[in-house]
Amino acid sequence: MHRPGQAVDLHSHWWPREFASAVRAGRRWHAWDADLTADTPRIVAGDRDAPAPVDLYSTDLTARRERRAAEGIVREAAMVPVFLWGYELPAAEAEAYCRDVNADLADAQAASDGTFTGLGLLPLQDHDASLRVLDHAVKDLGLYAFSIGTNVEDANLDDPKVVAVLDQVLAAGAAIVIHANWYTRAGRERTCRHMFDNSVGVPLEAGLALASLIYSGLLDRHPGARICCSHGGGWLPYGIGRLNLRYLQGRDSGLLAEAPDRYLRRFHYDCLVHDERALRLLVERVGADRVVIGTDHPYGGDIPEVGAVRWIADQPFLTSREKDMVVRENATLFLDGARRAVGGAG
Repeated sequence: MHRPGQAVDLHSHWWPREFASAVRAGRRWHAWDADLTADTPRIVAGDRDAPAPVDLYSTDLTARRERRAAEGIVREAAMVPVFLWGYELPAAEAEAYCRDVNADLADAQAASDGTFTGLGLLPLQDHDASLRVLDHAVKDLGLYAFSIGTNVEDANLDDPKVVAVLDQVLAAGAAIVIHANWYTRAGRERTCRHMFDNSVGVPLEAGLALASLIYSGLLDRHPGARICCSHGGGWLPYGIGRLNLRYLQGRDSGLLAEAPDRYLRRFHYDCLVHDERALRLLVERVGADRVVIGTDHPYGGDIPEVGAVRWIADQPFLTSREKDMVVRENATLFLDGARRAVGGAG
C-alpha cells in the first residue's frame, strides 16, 4: 500500500556553502566572481554568467529539512547547480574545485542523519584527475553517487575519454545521476527565445546523453549499472523507435549487443515530464520500477502547484504499489545499493 510522507527525491540541487559565502561577500570562488554592484547582481566566470538569481544561493540545512517535511520527502539526493560542472577548467584547477565541492557535500551528508545524499562531482575532462577525485570521494569522504552533465564541453558521453572514466565509476559500484548541461546544450544557437534553451534544450540533451551511453558499450560491460536520468530521459523513451530502425537497417555502427529499446530498462528516470500522458507512456515503456521522484529543488522545475510527490500520488493509472515504488522504493534501492556496493569495494 502506498505510504504518504515517505518520498525520496533523486533530483535536487545544492549550492556549495563556500560558494554561497563568496557570493554574499562579493569575492571570488574558484573561477567565479560575484558582482553585487550591478542593478541585477551577477555571478560570472569569464564569459559565462550564472543563470540563476543570487537569492537562490541558500545552504541552510534546517530550511531544507522543513521543505522536505512540507512535501512529504524523507530523503533527497542533491547535486550542484548545472552551470557548476567545472568541465571547462584546466585539469589541476578542476580537480581542486571538485574536491572542495565533494568535501562540502560529504559534510552535509554526514550531518543529515541519513536524509541527505551528496551527489559528488568529477572532473570528467581529465581521466587521471577524475580517478584521483573518485578514489578520494569514495574512500575518504564516504560518497557513493555522482552527478554528471549530459556532455563534457560538447563531447558526448560515448567519447572514449569520458567512457574511460565512467567505466571506473561503475566498476567502483557508484551510482550516476545525469542532468542536462547549461552552457553546452545541443542546439543552443537556435533555442535563445521563448526559453526554448530549457523547455526544448533539456530533453534534447537528456535523450542524446542516454543514446550515447547505450552506444558506448558501458551497459554491456556493467549490466548492474545504476544510472538515473533527470527529466524523464528526455525524448529517448518516446523516440526509441528511430534508433531501433537504424539498428535493424544495420546502420548503427554495429556496436550494440541487442536492439536499442532493450536498454531502456537499464536506466532509471525521474518523473519530471510535466504531462500525465507522457508519464503514463514512460511507465508503460520502462516500468514503474524504473521511475523515481525528482523535484528540481529549488529551480522551479517541479510540477506546478502540487509538486512531484503529490502528482504521482494523484495519478489514477498507477496502482498503490506502483506509487510506492515511484515515490520511495526505487530511489531507496538505487542509492542504498550503490552505498553497499561502494562499501564492499572499499
